[in-house]
Amino acid sequence: MKVQYFKNGKFYSFLNKGDFFTHMLAIDGKILFTSEEPIPIKRFEKRTNQIKIYDLENKVCIPSFCDAHVHFMYPVLHIDDIDLSNLNLFTEVIKEIEQLYKKILSKNEKKWILGGGWDKNNWLDKKDDPTYEDLNQFNKIPIILFSKDYHSIWLNKNAMQLLDIENPDLKILQKLNISIQSYFDGIKRDSSGNPIGIFNENSMRYISNLVSLKYQLNEDTILENIKKVIKVFNKNGITAITDCSSLYSDSPFRYLQKLPIDILSIRCSISIPEDALDQFISLGLYTGLGSDQLKIGGLKILYDGSLGSQTGLMLLPYDVTNNIGKANYEYEKLLFLCQKAISNQIGLTIHAIGDRATLDIANLFEKLRNQDSKIPLRLEHAQTLTDEAISKLKYLNVKLVMQPVHIDQDISSAHRYLKGRENLLYRFNSLIKNNIYPAFSTDYPVAPLNPFLGIYCSVVHGGFNLSKGKKLSESESIDIFSSLKSYTTYSHSYSLFQNVGYLTENYYADFITLNKDIFNIKDNEEILETKVLRTFFKGEEVEI
Repeated sequence: MKVQYFKNGKFYSFLNKGDFFTHMLAIDGKILFTSEEPIPIKRFEKRTNQIKIYDLENKVCIPSFCDAHVHFMYPVLHIDDIDLSNLNLFTEVIKEIEQLYKKILSKNEKKWILGGGWDKNNWLDKKDDPTYEDLNQFNKIPIILFSKDYHSIWLNKNAMQLLDIENPDLKILQKLNISIQSYFDGIKRDSSGNPIGIFNENSMRYISNLVSLKYQLNEDTILENIKKVIKVFNKNGITAITDCSSLYSDSPFRYLQKLPIDILSIRCSISIPEDALDQFISLGLYTGLGSDQLKIGGLKILYDGSLGSQTGLMLLPYDVTNNIGKANYEYEKLLFLCQKAISNQIGLTIHAIGDRATLDIANLFEKLRNQDSKIPLRLEHAQTLTDEAISKLKYLNVKLVMQPVHIDQDISSAHRYLKGRENLLYRFNSLIKNNIYPAFSTDYPVAPLNPFLGIYCSVVHGGFNLSKGKKLSESESIDIFSSLKSYTTYSHSYSLFQNVGYLTENYYADFITLNKDIFNIKDNEEILETKVLRTFFKGEEVEI
């Protein structure tokens, strides 16, 4: 029996706004007592010699974060890749690629340039798509660069030839449930019909899968990288996640089972990639199965694209275009897939961003609720929502998982492509008024792994960096307590973890200490200055 005593803290329980206590006792990682006075622990000394006492030095303590939508294996597999996410000039992007290219050639390494984070919407010196021609001076090795929203991929000529993009492997397309037509639809071409080096949606999914097959790390390296990435999560106060990989090759499921789960300071709910659905069904695996640290989640379905790539499915065209985005599935095919999952006790985790997409999925969920009234249904992103969609979702017990941090990059896209429709974006306040309580996440590595950036964006309904000082729709802003609950209480619940997300009796002692009292700040800018000092998982302090 391990006794863990925490004294001199300011613990916010999150049961009610403003509730706090100062002392807490846990046994084997679960909270036994909370008190505003010191707790006598001498009686435990005769029963165990495993007693730890933590002095929290009057710091504020809140439940640790659950990042309810991440792509866990990307940083694991690409921990040393090029990062272009903080570059606002296309010329800087090219310069960064050039530096790495020269470094690789000077060492005579047989490496590819992998990575990404580029966003054409934020470049000040270029607004159109990059092309393979922009990379012609770096053609001795393959270059494969994902866009910031992971809905587009940019290849140089070497990579296009190596991957033989005009002749896709039909077996891989079938495995990924991608039609040959939808694959070719995702290839951007010039006026002569030649590929320009940009691949969207299903063509990007195919290329991503192909790259993972051709450019692999050995298993020992992957397992070590998993431990490193978990430490990065812990440093940001995150002790639980939902992995939302779209491909089984990118799923941590097979790797996490090979590590002793009790030495890992993370809870992981793993979405089922579509290409692995039949495998999970044949093994009798279903949503909710697992331990308090490793759970099987729902079937991940990528229904539409993104706002940044203008592939999110909209009711009306994006401004100055005839483009309404694109659905990745025909309705009957989507319905069959969902019914198949639910018939096998597998819930749904569906990506939908455009207002047409979120309405389509709300209508789909309405139909599926007649098949099963309790199966977990998650709507991922929900960046644009009509009143009609909200009114439907209100009665369907659908869990929304949103990323307020994306407001920073979407403000420019909204002002450029969705003028007059900005009020449909990130409708946090409208949802809460309708008793729909969203969970929040970072979508890491699409956005930085810092929950306080998303908290800030939800409170000011504006940007923290690229769009600092700009607001999207202030009427949809929410208070700090509501935002924190979305990053803790609701995100743990929607990730299928029980007895986590509150600091109260019978809940796990998963919590963090902060450098300031976030509930008593004078200015919202102080949210951006808030830091995690210490992280505790099951009552044990984690090295960060």
